[in-house]
Amino acid sequence: MKKLILLMFIVFSLMSYSQELIYSNSLKPGMKGYGLTVYKGEKIEKFNVEILGVLKNMMPGENRVLIRCEGPIVNKAGIIAGMSGSPVYINGKLAGAVSFGWEFGKEPIGGLTPIEDMLDVINTYSSGKAKEIMFEKVPDIEEIINPKPENFMPERLKKFFSSNDFLATGFESLPFASSGTGGIDSTFYQKPKEGAPIAVALTRGDLNLYAIGTITYVKNNYILAFGHPMFGLGHVSIPIHSAKILAIYPSYKSSNKIGIIGKEMGALVEDRSAAILGIKGKKAYMIPINIKLNLKSKTKEYSIEVAEEPLLTPFLVNLVFSSVLQNATKTVGFSTYNLRGKIKVKGYPDIVLNSLITGANYQTTVFQIASLVSAVIQNPYVKARIEGISVDLNFVEDIRFAQIMKVKSSATKVKRGKSVHLQVYLKPFQRDTIIKNVIIKVPKTIKPGKYYIELGDGFTIMKRQSKVLARRIETLDGFIRLVNRFLRNNKVYVSLAGTTKAVFMGESVQPDLPGSIVDTIKTQSAYIPKTNKWKEYYSVDILTLPYVIKGYYLVPINVE
Repeated sequence: MKKLILLMFIVFSLMSYSQELIYSNSLKPGMKGYGLTVYKGEKIEKFNVEILGVLKNMMPGENRVLIRCEGPIVNKAGIIAGMSGSPVYINGKLAGAVSFGWEFGKEPIGGLTPIEDMLDVINTYSSGKAKEIMFEKVPDIEEIINPKPENFMPERLKKFFSSNDFLATGFESLPFASSGTGGIDSTFYQKPKEGAPIAVALTRGDLNLYAIGTITYVKNNYILAFGHPMFGLGHVSIPIHSAKILAIYPSYKSSNKIGIIGKEMGALVEDRSAAILGIKGKKAYMIPINIKLNLKSKTKEYSIEVAEEPLLTPFLVNLVFSSVLQNATKTVGFSTYNLRGKIKVKGYPDIVLNSLITGANYQTTVFQIASLVSAVIQNPYVKARIEGISVDLNFVEDIRFAQIMKVKSSATKVKRGKSVHLQVYLKPFQRDTIIKNVIIKVPKTIKPGKYYIELGDGFTIMKRQSKVLARRIETLDGFIRLVNRFLRNNKVYVSLAGTTKAVFMGESVQPDLPGSIVDTIKTQSAYIPKTNKWKEYYSVDILTLPYVIKGYYLVPINVE
């Protein structure tokens, strides 16, 4: 009976590892075998492979293997982008995956990632050692008000997406996988198997962006592919799909597989140096984006999903909005976008989008949305999920900008309970100067003394206070509420202001604290957030204009 149980255990073990393996230390120059890949449709075909040599420790602690491929198609096209992951068998044993090559090669010579290094990716995932990425940087209000692409577009990702090609780590002369922006055939599905195409979907819907490679090894629900990283993001959750190859595009520089993606088959869970790992049947969440673009004569609507990943998502959001606006409006030239919408964050208030953006291109509009997505998904407080982004954009081919040229005040002294009359001179772009009258009433209850009338556009006022405001952020909820109270750039804010002994600690304001208390608080700055004096506004008026406003003035006034 014991012998029977032992025999059954051995049989089941062999069944679970039915594919024999050969490691790189057993590979010798001159050994021959074959690889599997798809050149058209879903038919898996063989190509011949010869071992040229083992490149010891080409990657830290990892070997790579130099190979020569041979066959009617590779002889003509060379090693093709999209072949990455194609399994290679030597003496009938799986040796690894085709993973790199060089541009302008006269022969189909490339590299193979050994199977032992690819299997380590499964071990990393199954051991539970993979950890979520953590962020420490507090959202910067200045970066939200004045967004810059480097804040949410890491150079590494920009390089991967350059010229719509993904580049192989260490071998930047060859795109590692066939990148695509084609369609989805929702009726097509191919069971995951060695040599079949696999696609990683970064965006889906009215814009499809994906990377197509080849499956190397399937074990139970595990799917190993590519033989190199996609981005090297580590632990991820991104949809993977079946794929169908439409054609091979031969090129002297670097040939490509052109394909479309089929039904979703699972989720990519690991993006490591030796391979990507997918789990069959696992679902990956994607963030829905709905865009309504109102043009002069028509309205266009778009529905797109993007992958959820802290470093990748802001980049993809930028890519989606850039692609939509480039295609539907124009790349450069005078334009104005009236932006309305919301970013829905699970368990938190919606982030309200409300601004007027004008200039010589669309990028400021895109950066403003992407920078907010980056601030939420990379916040250091909690793991946040964006449940959706909805945007309504009105577009006109015109500059809507006005500069505050000067401000005239009716008086430099005023009694309590009386009013100060102001004339605000604004110069719109290529239009005549306009004058707006503003009345600021001085409350009867304020103390006599020196005050000032602060007048300016919303963004300039916020920039002058951005460092103070940033210190108030202690929670994601606090950040969202602060963003939703942002002053608008198409409004002129006019206020009677004065200093106060009030201080704020974190997100709360403590009014009129005695000086001794303030001094005590300052001495404890190592234990509590640094405090700063806060301006108090006694009377406020707002001018809303159909222009992006620029300008800032302080008018001193004595209250008697």
